[in-house]
Amino acid sequence: MPVCDLLLKYVKDNIGAAIELFESLVSSVEQAIAVADTDAVSKVVFSVILGKIMEDVEILKAVAVHSKESLSDALLEAISVLLRALADLNAGKPYDVERELNGLQLTLSKTVSRLIEDCARARQG
Repeated sequence: MPVCDLLLKYVKDNIGAAIELFESLVSSVEQAIAVADTDAVSKVVFSVILGKIMEDVEILKAVAVHSKESLSDALLEAISVLLRALADLNAGKPYDVERELNGLQLTLSKTVSRLIEDCARARQG
């Protein structure tokens, strides 16, 4: 079984562990942002985007009862992006971090919107 499939199965079977990993990575990225060799405005932008990402994941956790797969997919994407962002920040290359975090936040927002629409349709029908 390919490594990606094993990781996907692990995350789906262990949502709690994936959430802990996500939260740990958020903390590590926050620390890396604080000491990053970049201007103060970029640090604020990174932190704001990270806050929005955390809000979206909280919403996904709340509706996980209805869509565990959406939560596990979102967590995998978030973990992947946060690992890349952390590596870039630790390597002194903050240039792509804003783009990566913005992309993740957009993906999570779309997932949340889709789930809200699905829940609204289910209540109507």
